[in-house]
Amino acid sequence: MLSSRQLLSLIHQLPEDSEFKTHAPPPFGRDGDWTVMQKIAAETHNELAAYRASKYTGTPHEYMYTKYSSPLASRRQHELDSAENEFIESAREELLEDAFGDQ
Repeated sequence: MLSSRQLLSLIHQLPEDSEFKTHAPPPFGRDGDWTVMQKIAAETHNELAAYRASKYTGTPHEYMYTKYSSPLASRRQHELDSAENEFIESAREELLEDAFGDQ
């Protein structure tokens, strides 16, 4: 039988890209997020692709690229976008109600 100390030691020795460390919540894992090296690779790609795209802007050979973001950043962005869309829709409905509600 493992003691809790031995179990913690085993968890900390797992590889960074293991399923457990990827999906376990903090402090043991990353809650579905990428490793630091994956984030560095994605950010490097995004910077280089944006630089390349800037060189061809407005030319017949315009370069379109895919921007990579980590699952955690994508989730947060989706939540922000959803909240913004909800706010816009409620403000639109309120405006229409104020403008045309008496008719």
